[in-house]
Amino acid sequence: MRIIFLGSSHFALPALRATLDCAYDIPAVITQPDRRKGRGLKISASPVKNEGLKKGLFIYQPEDINNRDFVEQLARLEPEILLSAGYGQKISSELLTLAPQGVWNIHPSLLPKYRGAAPVVWAILNGEKKTGVSIFRMVERMDAGDIIAQEETEINEKETAGELEIRLSEIGARLLVKALRKLEAEQISFTPQDDSKATFAPRLKKADGLIDWNKSALEVVNQVRAMNPWPGAYTYLETSEVRGRASSERLGIWRAALGEKIPTGQEKELRGGQAGAVLAAEEAGITVSCGSGAVVLKEIQPSSARRMTTADYIHGHKIRPGDRFGRR
Repeated sequence: MRIIFLGSSHFALPALRATLDCAYDIPAVITQPDRRKGRGLKISASPVKNEGLKKGLFIYQPEDINNRDFVEQLARLEPEILLSAGYGQKISSELLTLAPQGVWNIHPSLLPKYRGAAPVVWAILNGEKKTGVSIFRMVERMDAGDIIAQEETEINEKETAGELEIRLSEIGARLLVKALRKLEAEQISFTPQDDSKATFAPRLKKADGLIDWNKSALEVVNQVRAMNPWPGAYTYLETSEVRGRASSERLGIWRAALGEKIPTGQEKELRGGQAGAVLAAEEAGITVSCGSGAVVLKEIQPSSARRMTTADYIHGHKIRPGDRFGRR
């Protein structure tokens, strides 16, 4: 089978490797152009480009995949199917009909739930207990095409978005191989999605990482998990007066857990709505009150510093009960 592969992110790597392992003919890999990234703004290639070059594949990096000349160039390769995973550009109707089998996409949710750019994040944010991977044939409407294959999996209660996405990418690669083999055996089927059950997962902004301590402890913990690795959950620590004045410090929050119990003598304060109050600062973690319940911060990152355990943080910073986390 002659396949053109579209992908850019780490999510696409297992699918690319699995396709290569099956010895399919891949005349082209299409990925995003090199971009400047990081604090040093160094030019960086996509993970898929790096992998493709290692495997000796032909790499194409169009600024606009829907450019007419580029589409004609792809047509001359005579692909039977286009596979897409974590690519990053909208695909035109002309490209969707370029190959006899169309364009198949690997999507990390159980469609029609969580259509959009950030399905893994929103599943965790919303406290879902399960999610999965869908392979579907793309149409012009976002993530609305017919389902080819799906596989469900449980979401572990401590799993971050980054960890879950890695696991889903592996599931997606296995599911893709099964679907391609069914296609070759002429046993493939297509199931229309029920649009009435569709939900959406819009792209995140950095500001979405700001913690609202008035939410429940479970919601805060889910936010920390969902925002790891990007954009990262964060808050501001309003410490007690230092040298005659109060100070405020931005802290990234990378790991947090539900507080098993409120420290003795603090129940009344918590019930009084003191959301964001530091209830205890110990090596085991910093306990913070929420709108209901409390969370224990386990891993944090001060501004312009590395990530560290809360034990390391409290050894070098003064933080005590009565200090507050807030939204600045």
